[in-house]
Amino acid sequence: MEHYKDLEEKAGHFLQSRTINTPEELDAAVVELEKLKSNKKLHSMFRGVHEAKYKLYSSFQRMWFDRNLGETGTDPYLLVQNMINACLDPQHVLSKYLKQLGVVCNDWLILSFLQHYGGASPLLDFSKNFLVALYFLCKNMKLQYSDQFISHYASIYYYKGVDAAQSFRPLHRKAENVVAANLAVDKFDVWKNELSFSNVMQRPPASEPLIISVYNDASEIRTPNGEPATYFTAANINVTSQEGEFICNMDMEQPLEDVFQKDGKKYLCCLNIHKGLREYIIQKHLEGSLERNDSLYFPSEEQIAKEALERTLKNINLAKTE
Repeated sequence: MEHYKDLEEKAGHFLQSRTINTPEELDAAVVELEKLKSNKKLHSMFRGVHEAKYKLYSSFQRMWFDRNLGETGTDPYLLVQNMINACLDPQHVLSKYLKQLGVVCNDWLILSFLQHYGGASPLLDFSKNFLVALYFLCKNMKLQYSDQFISHYASIYYYKGVDAAQSFRPLHRKAENVVAANLAVDKFDVWKNELSFSNVMQRPPASEPLIISVYNDASEIRTPNGEPATYFTAANINVTSQEGEFICNMDMEQPLEDVFQKDGKKYLCCLNIHKGLREYIIQKHLEGSLERNDSLYFPSEEQIAKEALERTLKNINLAKTE
């Protein structure tokens, strides 16, 4: 897969691109990111990557390239749908589990699961919290000498959702349009048909990126008169902890930064941060430890249960001492 050769080449693919080399520049950038995060109307989203040279390809695109699937005549849309269908099988444990929870088991929920638990999906994660992006920027960073200047940098990417939504209508907006056009929709069937992956992600040249808001709980899709028609979630434990949402890109050639633009307008911004600032970032902005953030952003079921027990026992001990 192609990488950027230098920062100058990379800059042309983004709405804004800046280079951060000093602690002072980093702190000033953090203040700006905090302002973006705090302004709820902007709905800014952030993503951290430990190598600035990497283009924003999804795990599905990387698999596509690594396995040379384009040379086999494989249909990428059918391949994604087959992965989804495997999990939607009524006998599959994930399908059974979601049914028992009473969740509408939609294609996007399955893709969210595949994305976060080792599968391949056309989704790319972004977070409402720029500190999550800083964590991922630092997590797998390799501090080693290279004669390529760009290899000395990692990157934060961000966009203002309120702007991007005007050109790339989010999935829940598409759902509202479907409901408005057919008030008699079935709350389950609408996600199997009109709002399925295959129907929403049209094949080229009509295909374009899709913003998929996750919601930490089920979100109702209402009719024009305010009546609840269906509900939607693409949440799992990891993406909930990471305050995430997704962008789906089914272009098998171009990275997200080259398709997440329309009519000459770009939406993604980029901060290239020198890797020498890694420890400074960890100490000042990530509570001095990546390990603490590991458990925060990747909680396991066992960890959640253990913490509930420990909290309960601690409260008992506190009550005894009062």
